[in-house]
Amino acid sequence: MIKTIRFALVTALFSASSFASVVSVLTPGGLNANDSVNWGQLGGDLTVVSSPFAANSVLGNLVAVTNGNNDLWVIKQGDTWNGNFNPNDMLLYNQAAGPVEIDFLAPVMSVGARFQSIDFGPYSIFITAFNSSNTLLGSATTTGTSNGAADGSAAFLGVLSSSADIASIFVNVQVAGSDNAFALGSLSIAEATTSAPEPSTMFLCVGGVLACVARKFRTTRS
Repeated sequence: MIKTIRFALVTALFSASSFASVVSVLTPGGLNANDSVNWGQLGGDLTVVSSPFAANSVLGNLVAVTNGNNDLWVIKQGDTWNGNFNPNDMLLYNQAAGPVEIDFLAPVMSVGARFQSIDFGPYSIFITAFNSSNTLLGSATTTGTSNGAADGSAAFLGVLSSSADIASIFVNVQVAGSDNAFALGSLSIAEATTSAPEPSTMFLCVGGVLACVARKFRTTRS
């Protein structure tokens, strides 16, 4: 309940392209990304993924995704999803609607992705960022148009910080002010200049990170 209230307050108060120590980024190039997370690693089209779950970035950062008790789906543009991502893009689909939390084992400098609402027409995207102490860093929002063009025109939104302190983000899509089911493209990330965790260390951390995320979710819901 607290998490939902916190997200709602942040999005309601946000009225500029920057807030606190992060600024909004509306193009992939503006992130200065050096890493990414492809949801295809979780399985092929129509793979059901239980929340919370972990995924790996190309450089080895561990990413934990939480959608409450609701499953997420891996879907493919051009197969199950006939939207305006690029053909064959592997997407993460939030059928339940509402905010999805994404946590980073190693905090990042920037993160962003393309988003599309399931309903064709105009939609709004929201990202809210927090540091490892759960302190609000800021928010970003933009709008897009959902259609079936399959041309990579799904709206992009990201957040960029002055240091590698983005430990978690909440992402959401709304249509006419109400939460809407949405698809999320691959994450683009700017990692810190220090190296990501070694694979052996990363695998040892998976269970601990997911347990912490689950506890965090239960706490924020209490």
